[in-house]
Formats: sequence, C-alpha cells, structure tokens
Amino acid sequence: MPRQLTEQEIRISLARVANLPPDDVAGYVLVLTDDTDVIKTVTNAKTPAHAIATMARATEYAAHDLTTQETAQ
Repeated sequence: MPRQLTEQEIRISLARVANLPPDDVAGYVLVLTDDTDVIKTVTNAKTPAHAIATMARATEYAAHDLTTQETAQ
C-alpha cells in the first residue's frame, strides 16, 4: 500500500498547483468532479460547517468575478 501524504505535504502540493507560497495556505477544500456531478470533497476544515462556509465564500468570489467580467464586456 502506498504511503499517505501528510497534511503539510497536501497543503504544499495544492499551494504549488495554485502558484502560491505554501506558507500562505492554511486550509483547503478540494472538490473533485466527473462529467456530471461532484464525486468527492477533500478538506482539512475543522468541521463540515467550516468546509461549507469556505465553499460559500468561494462561490461568492466566483459570482463577483463573473459579474465583473460581464460588466467589462
């Protein structure tokens, strides 16, 4: 069986993917999908409520970015 990544290794890997300094990343919520639906959510959030709040904030940011892009066109 392969070795499981540590919490810090996961955080560093995700920071690298996002092109951010690892020390700037404290937490993550990763949503994995297939062609039609969410298949897995991976997080280091303390509780499910924290994970949901993080996803809600990410949705808020995405909606703001979308309206900003539409306004610029």
